[in-house]
Amino acid sequence: MSGNTKLIVELRERTGAGIMSCKKALVEADWDLEKAYDAIRAKFGKSAESKANRSATEGKIGIQSDAHRIAIVGVNCETDFVANGDDFQAFVNKVVSAVFSEGVSDLEALKAISLGDETVEAARVELVGRVGENIQLSSVYFHQSDDQFVSVYSHGDKVACAVLLDVDNAELGKDIGMHVVAMSPLAVSGADVPQEIVEREKAIFVTQAQEMSKPELVEKIVAGKVAKFLKEKCLLDQAFVKDTTMTINEYLAKSNARVLGFKRVELS
Repeated sequence: MSGNTKLIVELRERTGAGIMSCKKALVEADWDLEKAYDAIRAKFGKSAESKANRSATEGKIGIQSDAHRIAIVGVNCETDFVANGDDFQAFVNKVVSAVFSEGVSDLEALKAISLGDETVEAARVELVGRVGENIQLSSVYFHQSDDQFVSVYSHGDKVACAVLLDVDNAELGKDIGMHVVAMSPLAVSGADVPQEIVEREKAIFVTQAQEMSKPELVEKIVAGKVAKFLKEKCLLDQAFVKDTTMTINEYLAKSNARVLGFKRVELS
């Protein structure tokens, strides 16, 4: 293998760009490997910008966890062909491993994490150029606590749930995660629902009650509707999807366990 051919092969291995693109970059850089590498990266960057507004509804949820710590990331692309490809899945695995080790829970901070010799954002841009699709980091979640036990449930590659329990019971946590994925509760209990959500629903109920009842009954009707809303939307009061004869709270009581929190992540 000639020296120039070796440079082309090495540049292709480093960037994933096509052979002709690598040869052209090396020729234009007078066969300076590092200059050609920078040129390929610069080209991929422009490619990433041009694809940024294209719809990306496929992708993969990446998960890494142990008993007390969990990292979940969502990475979107345009087609399931790319989502199932080795390059894309390797990128997702590297990113979630970085989140797991660095403890990042913010998308902007995630972009700046190092993946060895480049940042997550640089690796994303390079991958866009390599596969020719819009690729976006859509979600990131990290949690760690020595006092809480982590369980995780995933449904395919596009939705997952982390469940935080006060007991070490992986099977129980998986069941609760399955329920959360299916029913999308707003919070563990009514007390955990953000007040702005309650107030928004309450305003709707007030309007409905004013249209159907006497003024003196509005307050009572609204209070009942709010209570019903919270019962339907909060985890503990929902009927367990695997056995609708009991609530989640009743199911937990069988194991003398409490749900301390949960996080549902879905590709959007």
